[in-house]
Amino acid sequence: MARRPRLLTILQVYWVILIIYGELGIFYQEIYRCKSQSIQKVPKLNEVYRRVAIITDPQIVDNYSYGHTGLRLYLEQFFTDLNLRKTFSFMQISTRPDVIVNIGDLMDGGREWSDLDIWSKEYARYRSIFVNRYPESCSMYEMVGNHDIGIGASIVESAASRLKSLIGPSTREIRAGDHLLVLLDTISLESPKQSIRREAEELLNKYKNALPSSPVLLFSHVPLWRPPMTDCGELYQGKKNYLSDIHGYQYHNLLSKNTTEDILQKLQPSMIFSGDDHDTCIVNHHIKNGRLVEEHTVGTLSWAGGVPKTSFVLMNLYKTNGQMASLHDPSATFDVTHCFLPWQLGIYITYIVSLVATFVILTLLSLSQSCHHTSSSPDEDPTTYIPVNDKDDADEVKPKRQQLSGRWSRLAKYLGRSMLKISVYPILSFILCLFITHYF
Repeated sequence: MARRPRLLTILQVYWVILIIYGELGIFYQEIYRCKSQSIQKVPKLNEVYRRVAIITDPQIVDNYSYGHTGLRLYLEQFFTDLNLRKTFSFMQISTRPDVIVNIGDLMDGGREWSDLDIWSKEYARYRSIFVNRYPESCSMYEMVGNHDIGIGASIVESAASRLKSLIGPSTREIRAGDHLLVLLDTISLESPKQSIRREAEELLNKYKNALPSSPVLLFSHVPLWRPPMTDCGELYQGKKNYLSDIHGYQYHNLLSKNTTEDILQKLQPSMIFSGDDHDTCIVNHHIKNGRLVEEHTVGTLSWAGGVPKTSFVLMNLYKTNGQMASLHDPSATFDVTHCFLPWQLGIYITYIVSLVATFVILTLLSLSQSCHHTSSSPDEDPTTYIPVNDKDDADEVKPKRQQLSGRWSRLAKYLGRSMLKISVYPILSFILCLFITHYF
């Protein structure tokens, strides 16, 4: 009999560890590991004076995501919001960036909402997830994406103006020590309307005849054009391993070739960061002066984004010491690390498998306890009743049915009591994890 309470204790401890590790521990572990890898890239003679964290495509789930409503939509929002809040919070706590850049697609159906009150509630929800924990030491910048305002000829101007009024201009220059971060609203640059393109065009033309004196780190929501089937590298999680130049309703997979060439020629960036695709893609672009520049398409931060592992980027910036040579040798002034997060769906699958295994173990244990109870009961000892004729055989059926019914009743009682004793611990652990995620 001592085996049952001992096994229940083991299962209770297992579930507490599983929930706390699955909800908190594994995320902090992976982010801390990535931070360590990023630090190891820093040359001994260099000093990191700025750390930049880059995220993209959180696309908080709303009515336009899957067309769901009611409880199903609530659960989708609850678990995706929980994952985003946890990841963004732990990223800040562990890496302590000086600058955070969100490359766009803050909301999934931002461009679709015509009701300002509903849109405002969705934006408030987004804001409650992406909280700058260290505003005194960290600056956070956000860009618009095609899910926020549309793209090119289909841009919803009312959606663009209301979002930009809250997050600021999507085209801007940010001085980060010796580096220049250029946030370029390339989805507006694709518009045929000059009034929409103006802000981005003015920034490009600013450097038409005079290049920046600092290494330029360019940020564009939509990836730049590249030749068909250009390989994305080993970090790409999709099957085809390249980005197709496809246009559809309110999306362009790539910028146009002309827009891309104009950007590269005028800005001549040292590094390019983009989003939109949801997967990690690294390619090289040729600039007319013969230099190659890398473009890193950053993976989505949302586990609802269609890739197994979500990700963000950490970038360390070093001092250039005013050397113009750094413009032609960007690797000497910064490094880039892609940080991949745990497979969230795999965590939930582990919970389900563990739940099934727990149920099976407790069922077997309950059967054992029930059989032990039956064999030890003198009322159910088959030697206490010996039938001697047909009438006795008929009368024997009723006690046997009662025995079977009693056995199943005891089994259900053992199983229910055991499941209840165990379930309290993971539920309390999950509530604790929710509290930590929200308030720490």
